[in-house]
Amino acid sequence: MYREQGEFDQALQHHAEAIEILDRASAKLDRAEACYQLALTEQKLGNIEKSQENFERSLQLFSEMDASKQVEKVQLAATKKTEKIPN
Repeated sequence: MYREQGEFDQALQHHAEAIEILDRASAKLDRAEACYQLALTEQKLGNIEKSQENFERSLQLFSEMDASKQVEKVQLAATKKTEKIPN
């Protein structure tokens, strides 16, 4: 929600908090989705290296769960070229 509103600092903060909580809760599916959302935010900000790291984390988790549709979704997003938000 924050990413779509252009509030990227808030988005990054909430993504990090969610991933930490989900990691402690061993909620693999939700953690994979949170990593994917963080990757999309980093991608939108033009932070390609961070974005790719989070796409990879998401892919790893989805692959471990044999979630092929989710893997396809992440792979498609990871290759998508987005226009960087001006600073």
